[in-house]
Amino acid sequence: MRNYTANKANNGCKMTGIKTMARKMDSRDVRDRNIALVLEQLVDGESHSRTYLSNVTGLTPATLTSLIRDLAEAGIIEQVGASQSGVEGPRRKAMFALGNHSFPVVVLELRKSEVKLVCQTLRGCTVLDETYQADFRGKNIGDFARFVALRICALLDVLAQQGIDSLPLVGISIPAPVYADLRTIPAAIDFGWDHADVVALIEEQLPQAWYEHVRSRKADAQGCDVAAGLAILRDLKIVLVNDGSAGLWAERHYLQRSNGGISPEDSLNLLYFKTDLGVGGGVVLNNELYCGSKGMAGGLGHMPVANSGRHCLCGRTGCLATVAAPEVMIDDGGLREFASEHGDVAALKELRRLAKLNIEPARSTYDRARDGVKQVLAGAIALLVPDWVIFGGYVIHMMDELFSEHDLATMKVSGVRGMLAGHYRDDAAMPGALLMMRQNLLSNAGRLMHGENLVLRVGSAV
Repeated sequence: MRNYTANKANNGCKMTGIKTMARKMDSRDVRDRNIALVLEQLVDGESHSRTYLSNVTGLTPATLTSLIRDLAEAGIIEQVGASQSGVEGPRRKAMFALGNHSFPVVVLELRKSEVKLVCQTLRGCTVLDETYQADFRGKNIGDFARFVALRICALLDVLAQQGIDSLPLVGISIPAPVYADLRTIPAAIDFGWDHADVVALIEEQLPQAWYEHVRSRKADAQGCDVAAGLAILRDLKIVLVNDGSAGLWAERHYLQRSNGGISPEDSLNLLYFKTDLGVGGGVVLNNELYCGSKGMAGGLGHMPVANSGRHCLCGRTGCLATVAAPEVMIDDGGLREFASEHGDVAALKELRRLAKLNIEPARSTYDRARDGVKQVLAGAIALLVPDWVIFGGYVIHMMDELFSEHDLATMKVSGVRGMLAGHYRDDAAMPGALLMMRQNLLSNAGRLMHGENLVLRVGSAV
């Protein structure tokens, strides 16, 4: 009987422990959700008082005060002064904004013949903005991985000078499809790269790159800063994002949160089509980026437009990219020398000018690209019926030629509100990728505060 009582007591302790753990988990989940509600109000670098944050989030003043204290201790938010009398009430109130000295927001963007690196604070202040002339087309992808590793190591010094001793996340914007693991690409056609785990290649390079960087600045290879740097790099998460998806996310944010003047309710579903380095795009459904189960959705450049067209490096025949990619149009239009002297953008404008004058081969090249774009877009629009269609790159200049007034009227009847030239034109990938990385950091605020691993997603709000 004594044994039975003891076992019963032990079982009771176990059950109590499980219930306690469940309550803690529930409490943690609720707290993390409350943190997200607060940070969502600050994501654009704005500052607000406790009263304002309490009103818009519905959190009690006591709960909000506790969250603000913990977030401030972690450096995620900072007090940035007090509101002037009458702005948010008759009294001066402490104002809070995202921090400038905690977790940096970092993106490297792979472009045609250069790599751009931007590092910002959580609040959006620029720490570093540099463009490196580096052409990796036709080169080994390992060369790119090593280049990125060296840039990351050099960035640690820049951050240290700003009093920032952490680097939990780095985004890589790349003109290639990205699988759902956010690490691997099936191929980067414009660079001649086959299937590769890009993140693994970069991670392999980081330790040696750090030692080389330390030696290059003549630091003590056995010093504590070496160990500290290796610790930061060991915990660093690197995430790949497709440049088309990043561009779409930037345009969506502009429409809904900046000066686009379109409410989220009127822009829940978006179709993005861009033609700069290659042909690509993306889709937002129900206000979230839709990438499909494998991460490959939205690749409009590889929709077929000609059954007997050119062979595409993706393995198909007659893809839109084989007639409408900028490089293809410049070559087919006989403007390669012109582009070498004046640049691709000028060459595409010259191609359009010559086409309007019925000068060959510019006319047939331009018409073939325009018709292919129209064919792919018409199918995508009929299938998705997006609220808005957004254009980026040179295709902006042919918007008025793609669809007739009758076509546009028919689309409006089906639910399409209209077509827009992208606010960022050719430069949407970087602001979009920065926004994605910032949102990932903020959605992981609770984990960062507890030193836990990040759970990464792209294309979802905080």
